[in-house]
Amino acid sequence: MRYLIVGAGAVGGYLAALLQESDHRVTLLVRPERARILARDGLVLAEPDGSTSAFPMETVTADTVRPEYDVVLLSVKAYALPGAIADLRGAIGPGTVVIPSLNGIAHIEALDAAFPGQVLGGVCLTATELRDDGAIRILRPGATLGFGELDGRDTERVRRIADDLSDSPIESSASTTIVADMWEKWLLLASGGATNTLLGADVGRIVAADGGARTAEAVVDEVVDVMTRAGHAPRTDAVQRARGVLTEAGSHFTTSMYRDHRAGRPVEVEAVLGDLVRRADRLDTPAPLLAAAAAALRIVPES
Repeated sequence: MRYLIVGAGAVGGYLAALLQESDHRVTLLVRPERARILARDGLVLAEPDGSTSAFPMETVTADTVRPEYDVVLLSVKAYALPGAIADLRGAIGPGTVVIPSLNGIAHIEALDAAFPGQVLGGVCLTATELRDDGAIRILRPGATLGFGELDGRDTERVRRIADDLSDSPIESSASTTIVADMWEKWLLLASGGATNTLLGADVGRIVAADGGARTAEAVVDEVVDVMTRAGHAPRTDAVQRARGVLTEAGSHFTTSMYRDHRAGRPVEVEAVLGDLVRRADRLDTPAPLLAAAAAALRIVPES
């Protein structure tokens, strides 16, 4: 199968390297300047021990892409989605499947409107970040990718993708509950992002402070309440996982949204927290901690 990855950042670039490493046919859809850098330097991965490796990558731009791909892995930030949809139009053939790994849930409606019947649900988990020099820093090795039909059906196209990815380093799986999986990823990211932002630290430092763990638990409760009122109550194990991650003593866990804000980079506040707060308002569900965290992330840090 031929894979097109849209977004050569921390997530998409890492997935591309893992696919390339396992001899899958992968191309990156990038901006012209990023294409020039990749042609010169390759896709550079920085390992946790400080060593680096470079992968030569095939690239295309919006002007040169053709509808010759079986699977599009869409790994852009939520605020870049409109531009990505426009860039993607030349890549989508009648049999192309789009698997997004964006945060939140609102992107599904936009993608399905643009490419009806060709969008699956997707959940990707990695621990990576994009350095200022364009290299992808691996915070913790490994990547998981779940995908499936939005209506939960077991289809031939999902089985084909799962079979093709079975020999890659990506821990991939077909899911018949992908919509619930996406909401539960959102639960962890929103809870973690709000907790990091409100208390200004990683989980270990938060838990070490008097009242820190209690605040993290209260944030999780707010997110669960909003999602439940919205008709997507998280499963018990997902709630327990979120609580465990956000109350683990000594943990260095922070969300990419919090790290981006601290670094003065654009932040996915609307997709991760703003959307939840707006849902809470429509449902008349109190969410003061989420609203406070969203407001804090909308404020540009002083230089």
